[in-house]
Amino acid sequence: MLFRSFESYDIEIRDIDRSNGDTQEIIFTIDGIGGIGYVDWFETLNIGDLCNITSSIKPPEDFDNFNYVRYLKNKNIYLKASNIQINSCDYKFKLRNLSDSFIWLKRNLRIFREYLSSKIESYLPEPQVSLLIGVLFGSERAFSDSFEESLRISGTTHIIAASGYNVTILILVSNKIFSFIKKKYRLILSLVLIWLYCILSGLGASILRATVMGTLTIVSLLFGNVKNIHLLMPLGVFFLMLIDPKILFDIGFQLSILATLGLIYVLPSTGNLLKKTLKIKGVPQFIEDNLLGTISCTLSTLPISISIFGKISIVSIFSNILVLPLTETTMLYGSIAVLGSFFNNNSLSTILFSIPFVQLKLFEYIVNFFGGLKWGYLDIDKTWFGILIGV
Repeated sequence: MLFRSFESYDIEIRDIDRSNGDTQEIIFTIDGIGGIGYVDWFETLNIGDLCNITSSIKPPEDFDNFNYVRYLKNKNIYLKASNIQINSCDYKFKLRNLSDSFIWLKRNLRIFREYLSSKIESYLPEPQVSLLIGVLFGSERAFSDSFEESLRISGTTHIIAASGYNVTILILVSNKIFSFIKKKYRLILSLVLIWLYCILSGLGASILRATVMGTLTIVSLLFGNVKNIHLLMPLGVFFLMLIDPKILFDIGFQLSILATLGLIYVLPSTGNLLKKTLKIKGVPQFIEDNLLGTISCTLSTLPISISIFGKISIVSIFSNILVLPLTETTMLYGSIAVLGSFFNNNSLSTILFSIPFVQLKLFEYIVNFFGGLKWGYLDIDKTWFGILIGV
């Protein structure tokens, strides 16, 4: 198909994200070719919509030493639309293949998430409302530029997006809540909860991968031997690559794998090192879950973070240690508050939402404190880093 500078096109919207506060990022197809573009935030769009647009559509280009073309290609995106004007949109469900059913499910899940989000918006101010929606549903929301920068410097952006971090938190929370029942049933409940979370968050690629990895860990524990993960891990990766071979080159997938490997291999080593250094018999569970777990994931993902982004957050370990236990309880009390809002009792909902509000206020303070440290982020020369790895 020949793409001109500014023409009318018929597209099908495949996914939508909020970006930069005043725009929405849309993933679309045009004659079967994947594309990406941005529209005004006030445009009422949904997944599966068939829209007629006027836009300039061209192949994407690299920028700022970042291989943007390869990044999009790994997501099966080959076009970039600019100056998009929405002329008309319509939705007609047609069951032509399995992909259509998946789009229908994602569309209705997004409608349900928006409904739940509207309830939270009725009781919390910004940025607490967007933080809670991010923690509970993994939906990307708009923050002020200064708070976005603080999240990036403090290394806490993963907390408010559907990622492996949220899956790990959910497993920890469910194990603590249901600690009074047998381990086997706790693990089964954790398995059910992470898949419900995956579905509710919209079945995005990143959360789906993280849920598969979490499932492998839980299954290995169900069979009574954590060593099974050494076999299940490569099998899981192989299974995901069969579905989408390009996933191997996806940065999110690489980070997810390395973080999981960090918990499997690096965490025990850091625990043993701490015991030998302090000459103690065992590491307290709180220290292992928060301090050592954070250090293990940070160290294991460090090569990718530096080689791809050329930056490293010096304070991320400290900020995440403080935020992790806070996020666990926020997920719990935030869920209770959302469920309580269905009783249509304003006084009850106000009381229930006051708990996550205080927690998220503290979260905001931690993020702003570490994000305000001018030395919190370090630029790394990727050339020297490559030489160091080679040595």
